[in-house]
Amino acid sequence: MSYVSITWSASVGATQYTVYRSLVSGQRGSAVASVPGTSAVDTTVVPGTTYWYGVTASNVVGQSPLSLQASVTVPALPAQTITSFTASPSSIVSGALVTLAWATANATSVRLNNVVVEPESPRPAGPTP
Repeated sequence: MSYVSITWSASVGATQYTVYRSLVSGQRGSAVASVPGTSAVDTTVVPGTTYWYGVTASNVVGQSPLSLQASVTVPALPAQTITSFTASPSSIVSGALVTLAWATANATSVRLNNVVVEPESPRPAGPTP
């Protein structure tokens, strides 16, 4: 899971801080956290995306202007690959059981798509010769 951890210095008299995130430098963007302390974690980020963060301080008097912004680019996730795949037995005979095995890099699960199970061929009724 990707996340961005944000910290800042305290503002004298502040009782609450709001963290804003934008995709464009100089724009306030949307609030992603409202906290009483001087740190927050944004868990709604997308890998490979650059964000601009700013913070406002508030108290009973009101809210400060947006701070200077800091940018962060969330690293892209490494490619998920299957590094080996085997079927045992290697020659598959109709009706036989097959065991599949694989190893992965940077993956926590594997989904098998388009798996086809052929139904048995219909057999004619009557005595077997």
